[in-house]
Amino acid sequence: MSEKLVRITRNIFLSPFTELSGLDRRRSQFINAAAIVGIVTMFIFGRVNYLDGLYLVAYLEVACGFFVFFNLLWFRRYLNIKFTGAIVLSAVTALFLFLFYEGGIANTAILWFYAYPLVTFFLYGTRRGLYWQAFFIGGIVVMYALSEQGLFNLPFSYLVVRQFIASFFVVSLLVYIYQRLAEENELYINNRNKELVGLNQLLSNQIHETIEARDELDKKLGEIRIKNRQLEKTQSELSDALAALDLEKRKVEERVREKTAELSERLAEISAEKAKDEALFESIGEGLVAVDQKGIVTFANSRATALLGMKPGEMLGMSYPDICDIEGADGDKIPLKDRPVTRVLKTKKPFITTHDMPTIYVHRGSIRFPAYIVVTPILIEHKVAGAIVVFRDITADQEVDRAKNEFVSLASHQLRTPLTAIKGYTSMLLDKEVGKLNLKQKKYLTEIHQANERMIALINDLLNVSRIDLGIFTIEPEIVSLTAISDSCLGELFGIIKEKKIKITTKYDPAVPMMPADPKLVRIIFQNLVSNAIKYTPEGGHVDVEVTLKGSMVSIVVRDDGYGIPDQAKNKIFSKLYRADNAREFDPEGTGLGLYIVKSVVEESGGSIRFESKEGQGTFFEVLIPSSGMKHRDGTRGLA
Repeated sequence: MSEKLVRITRNIFLSPFTELSGLDRRRSQFINAAAIVGIVTMFIFGRVNYLDGLYLVAYLEVACGFFVFFNLLWFRRYLNIKFTGAIVLSAVTALFLFLFYEGGIANTAILWFYAYPLVTFFLYGTRRGLYWQAFFIGGIVVMYALSEQGLFNLPFSYLVVRQFIASFFVVSLLVYIYQRLAEENELYINNRNKELVGLNQLLSNQIHETIEARDELDKKLGEIRIKNRQLEKTQSELSDALAALDLEKRKVEERVREKTAELSERLAEISAEKAKDEALFESIGEGLVAVDQKGIVTFANSRATALLGMKPGEMLGMSYPDICDIEGADGDKIPLKDRPVTRVLKTKKPFITTHDMPTIYVHRGSIRFPAYIVVTPILIEHKVAGAIVVFRDITADQEVDRAKNEFVSLASHQLRTPLTAIKGYTSMLLDKEVGKLNLKQKKYLTEIHQANERMIALINDLLNVSRIDLGIFTIEPEIVSLTAISDSCLGELFGIIKEKKIKITTKYDPAVPMMPADPKLVRIIFQNLVSNAIKYTPEGGHVDVEVTLKGSMVSIVVRDDGYGIPDQAKNKIFSKLYRADNAREFDPEGTGLGLYIVKSVVEESGGSIRFESKEGQGTFFEVLIPSSGMKHRDGTRGLA
């Protein structure tokens, strides 16, 4: 029973304030206890005064008791010390002033008056407590002054009031001094507590750091022990490895000596081979230059330096394009990107001067000569490491070719005179102008006539080739119709077309204009392309001839479904005196000059020629000529 009573008492007076600390907890407990005692006392005095007939005092005390009770409940819930204390002191002050008015200082109520300083100074401290003391004394002074004015009567004399104020002041002073000392002592204790808390925290941190340092040291010592064991193991392994390394070193030294001897022998061989290569390069009649991937000269033989008019070794380290210019026959410089060395370094493909290419001239200062040039890339693992340039002055070769062409032209011209006479006499005999011929005579004369025609055709082709190579043939344009020349050539070949039952299809674009062109040259183009298509197409085959307009060019197309051109012969098809194997098989009497003449004529006229062919499926030739026509060219001879 006693434990339960203690627990109830603790809950009433202490439990709500356990979360607070220090002075706030003590002030809260004081407010709680004082409010409870005050509530009980005011209810008791209210009852007593009610029985004594003092109804107003009784009602006021009971009202104050309820006010303090509800305020206590609010305070126990929210623990607002300042607000609750102000409410309690306001109610008590009002009650005390009312009791003073009713003569309370003449009875037991004076004990509550003297408790007032203790409450105010404890709850609000010395500074704010003085405000409440001044407010209370000021209220008494005002009430006394009002009574002196006759507004109401106090139940005691002026002497009694002075004695009460004096005694009240003495009590307030004593309580003020005590509270001041208590606050200073509290401040000192709080400061010391803060210092102790700080020292305790610092000591705790130091202890924690010491423990951590000790743990870290233990960890490091453990790692050192492990590392030490590993080091001992590594030292043992290292000793074994050093022994093995020493043995391997002796073996390597022996191999190095052997390899050094082999390398010395190999270097001697390489030096000998290098000397042979240099002697070989120096002995060849062509100029030879080696360049790296940037075109810098790394080697040049004496012939190259002599051809370019330079001293031995002068070219080394120089950029090859800067040493000399590459020009066309007209003297125009070939752009750097189109020069043989630049093309080979970029495309990785060799460059070789061919007979069907325009002549290339090497020009440096006062030196200028036509050259035959071969450039070969140096490839290492499919990457260009440089190039080898071989060039030769072909001035003498051109002179020989010119003399040869002049000889062929002269000889052909001289041969054509007796052949023309033979043609005239055989024609007279075949036409029976000198009498009738028997069948055998006619047969022999026909064979002589046909052989003579083939000889005349061969002589004409040789004359045309020599005039083309010498550059002496003329171009005499006149307004012509390409379609009319095409039909004329087809008419001339009507006999063989009928004999082989070739189906001819023509397609002429009406938009193709009459144009200035040399009719002999146009006829040469049609005759060669159409006659080839008919000769190399089997019986019953098809040959298409088209003349159309393509922009600013006139297109001449001859297409057949004949024997075609083998792949290995395609890159030589426009060469002089070249005939593919299947062409010789089907027509043994050809000269191999027709396509060379056609290509030369077309290109000299500002046009181009191309072909597509697949062996056994036919051939497609296309000639493009500017629609503006051919330009006049001065020469000594026309083509036959």
